[in-house]
Amino acid sequence: MLHIGHFNLLSFCRSLAGPDGKVIVAIDSDRKIKEDKGPIRPIYLCSTRMEQLTELMDSNGNLIVNKVLSFDTNKELYEIIKKEKPNIIVKGSDWKGNVVGSDLAEVVLFPRMSYSSTEIINTIRSKYITISPEEDEWMW
Repeated sequence: MLHIGHFNLLSFCRSLAGPDGKVIVAIDSDRKIKEDKGPIRPIYLCSTRMEQLTELMDSNGNLIVNKVLSFDTNKELYEIIKKEKPNIIVKGSDWKGNVVGSDLAEVVLFPRMSYSSTEIINTIRSKYITISPEEDEWMW
């Protein structure tokens, strides 16, 4: 679920790449998100998330992201990084653990903002929705 923190991170990536550089985004597959975040995630399918990212423009009407790829495992992500050969890998500063591909490119941590998809979802759930644990589905 895209929020202002994502826009700021992607704009930062674009500024690092410059107008002639490429911003390549690798996103988790639906299966990986469900495994990492739980049964009600992702909110949007991978295909929708990829389309959203390819449509993002800056205030001058220039595309921010040049290419979007998805991965199912950290091994697949590593192979993407090997193939695409980025100069820089950008991660949010809230990232815990090793950064996949840190042996292949410089890693830059973008300062975490006070936005989180999980926090947004939890706010919506607490105000408007309950989840039936037995059925693992949304109850309005």
